[in-house]
Amino acid sequence: MLAAAVAGEPTVESASSLYDTERRPRSRSVARAARREGRTGRQLTHPLAIALRDTALRPAPSRVTVRAFLRHADGTPPELPSCREPHGA
Repeated sequence: MLAAAVAGEPTVESASSLYDTERRPRSRSVARAARREGRTGRQLTHPLAIALRDTALRPAPSRVTVRAFLRHADGTPPELPSCREPHGA
């Protein structure tokens, strides 16, 4: 995605801005999911909290659980603009 922004923009500043605009929604989504998982993850130490978490997750079908973990791994990078003539050609 960064390479596509740099290849398609006239300046580094505009490429950086475009990259940020395109990546920010996905980055925020990943960060929110990480925080959510962190609140219910392995760091729980209270036995009641652990039991509640495990009870809530037990009936979840494995395909649903796997999909929840992998939903952020399916990003498709944009196509790069066609290459310009090499410098000095």
